[in-house]
Amino acid sequence: DCFMSLFADSLGASVRGDKTPIHLHWAEELLGWYPNARILHMVRDPRAVHVSDLRRRLRQKNRTPIYSFLRRLGPAFELFTAIETTLFYLASQRAAARLSSRYPDRYLQVVFEELVQHPREVITRLCEDSGLVFDERMLDRVVVSAGYNVGDSGFDSRASDRWKAHISGWASAWYAWFFGEDLCRFERTTSVTCSLQPRIGHRDSFEPPQR
Repeated sequence: DCFMSLFADSLGASVRGDKTPIHLHWAEELLGWYPNARILHMVRDPRAVHVSDLRRRLRQKNRTPIYSFLRRLGPAFELFTAIETTLFYLASQRAAARLSSRYPDRYLQVVFEELVQHPREVITRLCEDSGLVFDERMLDRVVVSAGYNVGDSGFDSRASDRWKAHISGWASAWYAWFFGEDLCRFERTTSVTCSLQPRIGHRDSFEPPQR
């Protein structure tokens, strides 16, 4: 907490934040430790996450032993990524439903595809929900991740469906089979007609309450 405060002060930031996806599993503990905190939950099409993780792990050679081993197995590495992404997505949806129900005023969710397509509208809404003042500089942040546009500024609307040119046929079918029309929530943000049909274990997608 002390280091986060010092880092925020060095940037002149009025709000401290931490971007660690796995912390979603301990969100309730964090909300208990920080009574004024809010959870901002970014969700993304699992097919896009699949492509992003696979690309990153294939490029970054200095990974944990399990990834180094799986890379040598060829197609098994992509299968491992599909299984892992599916399990994380399901866990994320369960956490989203629980947090939205228990902490409706402290839990906010935003769809990645909607953010990159309509950044001004989404960020303005998030600021209003969080009690923050919108600043034009929020739309001009530098990309620091290992994505396609690292070093660029602003939001790349192509990031919403770039994965379609890189995902394998069987992986695309895998996610359609598991999640069916639940994936349409991500397609709607790009004005694409979605006709996926649920195959197994389908439930209506979780939609947080509109504010």
